[in-house]
Amino acid sequence: MSEINSDPKTDRADEDLIYEPGLRHKSHTAVYTVIGLLGLAIGVGLGLFYTWQLNPVIERNTGPDKLREEDKINYVIGVGLDYAHTGDLNRAYNLLAEVEPGSDPFQIAADTVCTLTRQGRIQTSADIQAIRNLIAVFQGQPDVQANCDLDVFTISDTPTPTPQVIIVSPTPTPPLIATKTATPESPVVVETIPVGADATAPSIEGRMQVAAQRQFCDANNPGMIEIYVQEETSVQIPGVPIEVRWAGTNGQQSQIFYTGLKPQIGPGYADFKMTPGVTYIVSLPDFGATTERLVARTDACDNGVTISYEIYFRPIIQ
Repeated sequence: MSEINSDPKTDRADEDLIYEPGLRHKSHTAVYTVIGLLGLAIGVGLGLFYTWQLNPVIERNTGPDKLREEDKINYVIGVGLDYAHTGDLNRAYNLLAEVEPGSDPFQIAADTVCTLTRQGRIQTSADIQAIRNLIAVFQGQPDVQANCDLDVFTISDTPTPTPQVIIVSPTPTPPLIATKTATPESPVVVETIPVGADATAPSIEGRMQVAAQRQFCDANNPGMIEIYVQEETSVQIPGVPIEVRWAGTNGQQSQIFYTGLKPQIGPGYADFKMTPGVTYIVSLPDFGATTERLVARTDACDNGVTISYEIYFRPIIQ
């Protein structure tokens, strides 16, 4: 058997054909990994910025029973404001029934009054009026128990006395030189001035105007008029009456409702569902602001979807 002798040159060439990754290749892999992770982080950050800041998802038509406790309280207060204007007890009953299905709606109003009282949140005249509105909803209803003192909110039949005016005249001092009659100085008038509402609470002073208005298409919730009532600083204002007018089959029709009944969207928010083909006008009757005609068109959006409107009311800057 013959012995095979290897050629040193051939062996060296074979060794050169064997691939062994070096340090340079490993460093490239690490760089690519870091770049990939940075790209992923930037992509996630941009996506979150777009969805949270540029185009956030607004939850709409959430049932009152799905609201947070604080928003439920604001909703019940809004129902009281609505009842104070419409006087429709059945409507108030149905609105309150949506807060806690299966519970007594009138008891919900009573419990809300007591909750606000115990928490010391009745501080302004507007707060007192809101409580009286809710009391008017459940007073006289059987089996309703208010576990707090409501006498302080009772409106007395006695006429409210006018502010007292006290005239203080200083006693004339006898002069050193005798005169026939001492002339008193001008009387000092001290008048009791009633203290107004809390200045930090959102309020409206003067007249309002339509600050912005736009059209948009929403296939999931078409034909909506979305209304925002704000201060100059964009702080939303609850409890503002809004009137929508349109020409119906029985002549001119209108509906009045209030901001704040959907606190999950905003305290100064309200909306109205349009009928396709009908023309509407939205106004703030107490503040002289009126929109142009809003036509519920079906030819401006895809697939015949009824167009929607977004309206912002703000004070007129003098």
